Amino acid sequence: RTFLLKERRVEETDVRKRAPIAVAIGFVTGIVAGATGTGGGAILVPLALWAGIVSNTRVVALSNTVMVATCAAGALAHALAPQTTPFDYTIGQVDFALAPLVFIGAQLVRPAGRRINAWLTLPRRRVVMGLLLVVIAVRLVLRIV
Repeated sequence: RTFLLKERRVEETDVRKRAPIAVAIGFVTGIVAGATGTGGGAILVPLALWAGIVSNTRVVALSNTVMVATCAAGALAHALAPQTTPFDYTIGQVDFALAPLVFIGAQLVRPAGRRINAWLTLPRRRVVMGLLLVVIAVRLVLRIV
């Protein structure tokens, strides 16, 4: 299905201000993301575009904004959880020695990510996502066998 997706264009003039639908989308996104461990953007972005509550040009900003708040809440919850490892600089389940290193790595490759994002048209995104899902499915099957 990923390879056959049709682009859903939502222009600023087509955006509908519907708070109940936005809350429902957030609720579904939170449940699915929390239960499966997938990023909420995999669910939030398609649902927000499908419902027409945000335009294509602003959907990434919406997803990133929600991600910041969700990450802060998640980090607090993990910090308050019982400690599971005896590592130094670990509070709860958060490794404060490792987190800054991951952050630095992410910031170093951010410009490359922006260039890749500009290059990835919808047809290219479909192929990349489809291939990624196939690789994940094959790895899951190989683990079972």
